[in-house]
Amino acid sequence: MVLIVTIVNFAIIIGITVGIIVVVYSLIKRFNKFTNRNMEIDKNWIRF
Repeated sequence: MVLIVTIVNFAIIIGITVGIIVVVYSLIKRFNKFTNRNMEIDKNWIRF
């Protein structure tokens, strides 16, 4: 019973983390489309 709860909680945490990563990635892609002129700056930001 405890093991099932732990697995479910772990799955929820992974799901939330993946969701956040996907949202952030899509926002970065949209931001890059708007700032194609400043590609050099964007590349520097991604490095840091």
